[in-house]
Formats: sequence, structure tokens, C-alpha cells
Amino acid sequence: ARMELFTQMTGVAYSRVMVFPHGIAPERTLAALKKYNFLATANSESVPLGATPPSDILFYLSGVSLRFANFPSLKRYGAEGPVNRLNIAVNSFLGNPLLFYGHEDLFERGVTAFNETADSANRITAGIQWKDLGYIARHLYRLRSRGNDNYDVEMLSSDLELLNPAAREATFVLRKKENFVPRIASVSVDGRTAQFETNGDEISISVRLAAHQSVPVQIAYENDLQTAPASPAKASFYVSVLRHVSDFRDITLSRFSWGRRLTRFVYRHRLNELNMEQRNLIVGLLLLLIPSGLSAWWIQKRAKRRKLAAA
Repeated sequence: ARMELFTQMTGVAYSRVMVFPHGIAPERTLAALKKYNFLATANSESVPLGATPPSDILFYLSGVSLRFANFPSLKRYGAEGPVNRLNIAVNSFLGNPLLFYGHEDLFERGVTAFNETADSANRITAGIQWKDLGYIARHLYRLRSRGNDNYDVEMLSSDLELLNPAAREATFVLRKKENFVPRIASVSVDGRTAQFETNGDEISISVRLAAHQSVPVQIAYENDLQTAPASPAKASFYVSVLRHVSDFRDITLSRFSWGRRLTRFVYRHRLNELNMEQRNLIVGLLLLLIPSGLSAWWIQKRAKRRKLAAA
């Protein structure tokens, strides 16, 4: 609801893709994202917090997984250091999306900092397209020709844009793995309600498309979402403080070399991952040390003035 208000105020669109700040949330969070019809999540790790890593090698070769909560999780790669060209080549060969991310210091060396990685991807992958996460999420499907004007489609997202690549009319049989939690509320093709079949742990949808035709296919899940306007205000004092501290880091500290060094020190030593008790202890110590330091400075300054007056 806050994002909808943001779009109304700014005209800036957004995609329902969750990017967690560190790692990946527990599986129950992925289940909640599915319930409220998010498209996907993008993470530097594929195994949710508290989950057991799969032993299946194919899980680690795929750039997208439905293994946890039956919700698509995309793999992303840090671009702040040298990006392995072999990693780009392997993922390109496997047809995986190439998602790169960085933090506030990525362009500290200048606006060309990402050029080398982008150039490598462009050279390795012919016809590569640079798209936003929403576009990528809506094109998460695998296509296989049956050789008789029919195609099998493996859906990896519940909301996709299906394209007929052939110069002739064709039938597409879409299949998606489903745990049916929550239950499916509706299926639509090109905005119209469509019939679907269930078979064990998957659903199937049949779509007939003209040559080069493209249509949206959406699976909606039952939920209790309330679309009433929401206030953008933050009721939590902790969240409000965190927001202002983050703005201070990104807007003010980033202007100074010592500020950027301080930010790197915090993240290098993982001070941002301290729990609430540890953070409160540090804040308490600062509240004691800062007044003490100011008092010592004032006393020292006053003593110097007395010495100058006596001389």
C-alpha cells in the first residue's frame, strides 16, 4: 500500500519483487510473498534462513528456484569486486538471468566502475537485454518445442508474459509446480479468466497463440489483502531512527572520504549485524563517552585560557 502511494506521488512505477538486505529470509516469509502475489525475490543466497541446503546439484546450477515455499527465488551476484567471467559464461549458457548488485561505494571510483562487468556480459552473451527485475520475473519460463506446432512451457513465475516465437499459430501447454498453499483464487490469460487442470503437485493451462503473439498469464492466490490507503509514516521509533541513520550514511557521510572509510569499517567488521542488545550497549557507551569527551575538551580549553591570561 505504501508503494502504491509512492507511485501516485512520484509517477515512478515499481515491480513486486522483494530484495532482502542480507542473505534471504526464512521460508515462511517466502510463503507470505507468494500469498500476496509478489513476483519473485532476488538474493545472493538461495537457501532461506533456517532451511537445510538441498543435495541436488541442479538446484545450484539454476538461476531460479521454486524449492522453498513454491516461490521463485533468483540468484544475484555482487559487482563491487571483479566478477568472474567464467561465472557469467556458465550462467549465460544455462539460460539463467544475470543479476548484479552493489552498495553505496560501487561508483566511488567513478561512473565507469561497472563498465568492465557490463562489457564482459555483452561480449559473452549475444543479444543480451538489460531489463528490470519485474521484466525478468515475468519471463521466468522454459520453452520446449514438441515439433508439431505445440510447445511445453515450464512456468517458474505465477505472473508471466508468454510469447509465441514461431511464425505460425501454436498451442502452448503451461505447467507449474504447486503446493496449493494458499489456494489458487483465479487463473487469467490476457486478462480473461482461464480454465486450468490439477495433476498431483502441478497445474496445467492450455493457451493458443497467433504467430509472434504475446499475452500475460497470471495465477492469483487467495489472501486477505486490504487495498485501503496506508500512511507512509513510521510508527516505530527504532525504524524511524534506522531510516534517518541510513539517510545520513548515504547522503552526508558519502560526501567525505573519512565518512566513506567509516562506512566501510562498519560493514567490513559486520557491526551492522549486531543484535538489538549489542546495539543498545554501543549506543549507551556513546552517550556516556561523548559528554565525557566534550567535558574533557572544555576543561582543557578553559585551562589553556587561564594559562594565557596568567602569562
